[in-house]
Amino acid sequence: MAESRYLSKVIHLRLCLFHVPQAVWRWLWAAPHNICKEDRQILMAEFNRMIYAVTEDEATNAFEEAVNSETASEYENYQKYLTAWWQRRELWCLAWRTERHRGHHTNNFAEVTVRLYKDVVLRRAKAYNAVSLVDFTVKVMEDYYRCRLRDFANGRISAQRLALEKLSRKASYLTSCAEVDDFGDNRYGVPNSDGTEKYDVDATLGCCSCKAGMFGKFCKHQLAIMTLFQKAFPNAPGVTAHTRHSIAYIALGETCPPVDFYNSLQPVNVVEPQEHPAHQNDTEHETASNAQVELVASSSVCDAPCNEDEDDLCSNPLVDEYCTLLKDLYSRYGEAIECQRGLQKAVCRLKSISSASSFASFLHNPGFARRYRSGAAIRVQPTALSRRRPGVTRGSKRSASGRPPSGTGGARPKRRRCLALNIRANVPNAKSHGDAH
Repeated sequence: MAESRYLSKVIHLRLCLFHVPQAVWRWLWAAPHNICKEDRQILMAEFNRMIYAVTEDEATNAFEEAVNSETASEYENYQKYLTAWWQRRELWCLAWRTERHRGHHTNNFAEVTVRLYKDVVLRRAKAYNAVSLVDFTVKVMEDYYRCRLRDFANGRISAQRLALEKLSRKASYLTSCAEVDDFGDNRYGVPNSDGTEKYDVDATLGCCSCKAGMFGKFCKHQLAIMTLFQKAFPNAPGVTAHTRHSIAYIALGETCPPVDFYNSLQPVNVVEPQEHPAHQNDTEHETASNAQVELVASSSVCDAPCNEDEDDLCSNPLVDEYCTLLKDLYSRYGEAIECQRGLQKAVCRLKSISSASSFASFLHNPGFARRYRSGAAIRVQPTALSRRRPGVTRGSKRSASGRPPSGTGGARPKRRRCLALNIRANVPNAKSHGDAH
């Protein structure tokens, strides 16, 4: 048992796909290595092809091309450096990653845990001894996670629900089980939106052969299988009442409300899929932790045009009156240039509406709020403006205090901490403690 746990930890041990290219890019810029500036981008592009190779054969071919390329042959130290990276390729290359990673290829969990510990638990203050550190951890951290679990159970954290709604819109082109091939053993063949390719979906492992789901991330093809065949996926976002009830039970214990309480808090229409036979005899809380979600095709129904039998549902006297008044006003004043410009902005605003709340906001405030109003600011005397030193704003606001704003001729701006942009611009990557041009 101990050996299996150790192997499980080793399998999940992977290097971050951001810090590995960052280390290589900084190595190429190190002075002792004497890499020509024009060759750095070429060598970095060859290394990136190794990182993002999805098969072992593709990664091996990329390594052979990189280490034997015309550019790499000029730098013997780079060839040794690249060979050293290749010897532990299982830690950083995508070709050796499995569905257990669930689409996480960075150290985001570790970084957010450290940030929460510094900001929430210690509140950016030092724990001067072990006793105070344990006290902060037991009291503050326990209360913080209890509140977070309770907020998730009560539906106040909408990230998972919005992700499912987005995937549901993408998977709306699949409407029947006849469009999907059932291979048995919870494996299905799902076509893409163009119908030119089919992806292999495994409901037991929770993975798909597409680029988005091959490493265990929940994709639109898996959502289509969960919707059409009522299958439970281990990696599906849990927003059902049973799942949220199990989360609330962890935070509240025996005082947790029943499942019916969380049914009333459901933000969208969901259906509980049937569970695997191996889990049918488990307890309520154990089955709730594995219960998955499917979104009913309500979003696709709303996007579809109304049928003749549903004219009474789609028509509204207020909508007809609104359209009549709008056409009447346009026939009277629509020739003005200001009205034409306002109509263009209104159309753009209507196109950007993607939810009921934004549509309600448009109906409550169909106009556009002015950024500045006459008499809203207290003007400054012209003589006071002329006495301001160079670099200070000449507006009516008060003189800025503290650090001068960027672009005023003071300290040089920091380089952006974006590895892709710095590689594209062929400049060194910025460091956390600041690195000016």
